[in-house]
Amino acid sequence: MSQTTRDSKGRFIKGHTVWLGRKLTPEHKAKLSKAKIGRKVSEETRQKMSLAFKGKPRDWRPSEEIRKKMSEARKGIKLSLETRMKIGEAGKGRIPWNKGKKLTEEHLKKISGENAPNWQGGKTAKLQLIRNSVEYKRWRDAIFKRDDYRCFDCGIKNQKGLARTVKINADHIYSFAHYPRLRFELENGQTLCEDCHRKTPNFGVKANMASRKNAKPWTVHAKCPPVSSQ
Repeated sequence: MSQTTRDSKGRFIKGHTVWLGRKLTPEHKAKLSKAKIGRKVSEETRQKMSLAFKGKPRDWRPSEEIRKKMSEARKGIKLSLETRMKIGEAGKGRIPWNKGKKLTEEHLKKISGENAPNWQGGKTAKLQLIRNSVEYKRWRDAIFKRDDYRCFDCGIKNQKGLARTVKINADHIYSFAHYPRLRFELENGQTLCEDCHRKTPNFGVKANMASRKNAKPWTVHAKCPPVSSQ
């Protein structure tokens, strides 16, 4: 290889064409990859790289075909607990790019409904849309706060020293599906851990009118008056 392609420090001179058309062997690629292990890019270099890409069109990014290949190559790879912990630590303190930013009404219309990039013809069920609504989330949070984030059946709560994480649900005492007027009534909700929630007649496919007619829902919240379904 001609020495005129490198500078006094052995680095390639900008504009050289000595590697054009050549392909690296797998062994060579492995050596290059191994040589980079442990190297840290300085902050100055990071800024130079960032400036170099600013204002460039998106066509410099990998093509759809390349992205699919990269995705396929990552399938089945499981990160170790140590690696996941490192990723978590590295992300601490970072401020999300969209924190504090509010979308305009015009922008919301562009990314909602049929205009949404993941729109699939309106296949999401009506009840699921209600469960994903802001009103439903506010109702759920109010139930958790009122009950001090504690299961009203077994009394378990997330706290220090607990061997496992407790997942809590906001349960509708009168069925969410069959009593639409009671969906956002605080008296019709109770905090349950997932294990206790699964035992209720309202969980999943077990929610039906017959089970609700025979149930006595107000035994949990004795202080709460019954709410009319009309």
